[in-house]
Amino acid sequence: MFDFHRIISLSDNDLPAEVIGRSGASGFQGIGLILRTDGSCDLPDFRKLIPVLRRYALCWGPDILIGVELCGIPPAMAEEITATVRNFGAELILGRGEGINADYSGKNRGMNLAWIEAGVDIITCPGLLTPEDAALAAEKRIFMELSLEHPHCLANGHLANLARVFHFPLTIGSGNRLKNQSIETAELFLAAAVGAGLSKDEILEMNRQEHRLLQKKLLPVVSA
Repeated sequence: MFDFHRIISLSDNDLPAEVIGRSGASGFQGIGLILRTDGSCDLPDFRKLIPVLRRYALCWGPDILIGVELCGIPPAMAEEITATVRNFGAELILGRGEGINADYSGKNRGMNLAWIEAGVDIITCPGLLTPEDAALAAEKRIFMELSLEHPHCLANGHLANLARVFHFPLTIGSGNRLKNQSIETAELFLAAAVGAGLSKDEILEMNRQEHRLLQKKLLPVVSA
């Protein structure tokens, strides 16, 4: 299994080495080490971080990508901020989607479409994705996340059904919210996939698509 939504910090808890080691011990083949940002804070030069993090991964098992989750950004700025973090060398770009929130006010409306048009790799917590956005995501091969976060996980069945119709790729992401519950395992992710209604063949196809994403992102590093 893969988890491209592992939140890290470069200065406090959830340091990259800790997250890599924990993920390898939990049976994951590949992970995304993700810094959450709205683009207003200083970003590291990801190109300088990659070599040492790759060495950690060689010791502990999972292949890694490093990148960002862009959060709280107005839809009109999605493309600009996506380009900015890409210029800093982020290998993986996640955009926080519309989600499902009890205090939903409409401020996130249009966020899924904005991330699709900006060309992020994965939309996290997309919520009740529309058929129109689903069709465009399929065309641009943008992943939709089946979330382990509550309440966003309530939309997982809806997303699985849309994926059957429109054929956009799926991935499962933890958002690193389960680190203190000793259940952050590949087996949990498999259970979440089954719980979303995915068949065995659909789970295998999801894993194939995740592996392709990982290899596509790793290839420039290997070739450099």
